[in-house]
Amino acid sequence: MLYPTENAKREKKALDGIWSLAFDRDRQGVEKRYFEHPPAELREIAVPASLNEQSVDRELYNYMDWVWYFRHFSVSGAWREKRIFLRVGSATYRAEVYLNGQRLGSHEGGYLPFEFEVTDSVRFGGENFLAVRVDNLLEATTIPQGNLDPSCGGEVVTWRVGNFPNVHYDFFPYMGIHRPVIIYATGK
Repeated sequence: MLYPTENAKREKKALDGIWSLAFDRDRQGVEKRYFEHPPAELREIAVPASLNEQSVDRELYNYMDWVWYFRHFSVSGAWREKRIFLRVGSATYRAEVYLNGQRLGSHEGGYLPFEFEVTDSVRFGGENFLAVRVDNLLEATTIPQGNLDPSCGGEVVTWRVGNFPNVHYDFFPYMGIHRPVIIYATGK
């Protein structure tokens, strides 16, 4: 997927910067409808960036469970006669995206961009509310893998038993929205 560039037919707007973040330790955010109304306890977070690198708190540095990112933005009324897309450069490892309370879709795999057409979801000339749920829950089918049972045997699985996080490689699996988030308009 090529990165959208501005030209005579395409305009774009960066949504990078300081977003709001909520930790969803009990994984109840969907049920509690955070995508419509975020919880009261929020913290500021930079996007794009690894969530784990933005805190000196060891618990937050090691956090890999559910989080919610929130951002308000506006879209010009001049875009009303165009097709509108929301593009996330990457979010590790899984992401669900909501715009103005409507679920746009999900993506799995933290290293590739993904996008959704939002022409019918966006509010032109007014405020829009973007919510992105991200998790980095590693398992046997994720890339990279994690939380493998060492009793299954095999040289790779037992290589780093006792490591935190429970991974068999020598790097930290950072989570978050790691690449730019943009909204862009194209001709019909």
